[in-house]
Amino acid sequence: SPSARTGEQPAPPDHGLVLPGVPAREALATTCRSPLPAPLPPPSHPGEPPVLPALPGAPDPTALEFLITDAARRAHAFLTAETGAEAFPADDSPWHDAVRLAASHPGLTGRRTFSRQFAELARSVGRTPADLSRAAAAWRQGGEAGLATLETSWDPPAGPFDRARGALVAADLPRMTIHRNRLTNAEGTLQLRYGTDGRWYPYRSEPGADDWWPEGEADVDPVGALAGVAEA
Repeated sequence: SPSARTGEQPAPPDHGLVLPGVPAREALATTCRSPLPAPLPPPSHPGEPPVLPALPGAPDPTALEFLITDAARRAHAFLTAETGAEAFPADDSPWHDAVRLAASHPGLTGRRTFSRQFAELARSVGRTPADLSRAAAAWRQGGEAGLATLETSWDPPAGPFDRARGALVAADLPRMTIHRNRLTNAEGTLQLRYGTDGRWYPYRSEPGADDWWPEGEADVDPVGALAGVAEA
């Protein structure tokens, strides 16, 4: 055929069909763009992970499902603005991420008995399960600020302590001794720690053990923070 001799591609047959539309050359030649459609509303709740098979040499499906669930939960929190910055903490170190995971997933939480997943999570960041459990309790109290209050002592201005001690005495709560940002009762069983976020964090220990665990809820009012654990 003539097209074969010249090396040209044969023209497509003309069936008289004209499709509606705008040639790409014309569409891209202008800076005027049609507005994008409005984004879809976020789902009412995070999605569920798929059922993953256990295959030889593959990652543990339970661990993968756990990570998928966490990613979906954080994405949903970010989209719905339920937790603000807490959905994506400022410190994304492996330790902080492990603490957040342990604190936000009840199946991982332990204190004296720990699941296999909990122990593996602690080991992955070079900590003991007890270290991770204590840190997770602090995170549940106050997020990153709660963890910082557990791990760091500091010297706040005298004003908050003077007012706090007076308020505790007026409320007929135990007298407390001061050490840096910490108020401790004489028996060594109750403690308030003043955080850099202006809240008081209650702690409890067995008598004489000096083994402090976050317990109760943080509060800007020292009386409210201590009353909850003092009555327990």
